[in-house]
Amino acid sequence: MALNGRCLCGGVTYEVVGELPTHDGDLPLPVYCHCTDCQLHTGGAFFASCMAPLAQFALTQGRELLTRYETRPGVYRSFCSRCGSSLFYENHDEPGQLYFALGTVPGFPLQPRAHIFVRSKVPWYEIADDLPRFDAYP
Repeated sequence: MALNGRCLCGGVTYEVVGELPTHDGDLPLPVYCHCTDCQLHTGGAFFASCMAPLAQFALTQGRELLTRYETRPGVYRSFCSRCGSSLFYENHDEPGQLYFALGTVPGFPLQPRAHIFVRSKVPWYEIADDLPRFDAYP
């Protein structure tokens, strides 16, 4: 499988090659993350994302446009400095992997399989599915 992602303006592009992990420990992947940082990063109710091993990931264009912001020590959120698209999440506690925003991959083929940090969910969004829910990171 090869997935091609991009930001809104197309200045930053990336590719993920190979099978995606179906779990990160006890967490089924992909996920909807409802933590406050993800809400602020996306400007929405959650960050829909999937983990990819860095060995399967390649930034194919726009390295000079990619901006990383350290939200807390060792935790980085990346976005396009031209159009502002939220692209990636990296945590030094999870070396060798990153999470990419599902909305940046046109036609992403998998459905999210869980909700995490539900304790931080915004009150104006109602979860209306039967996916597993975790108050924190399992």
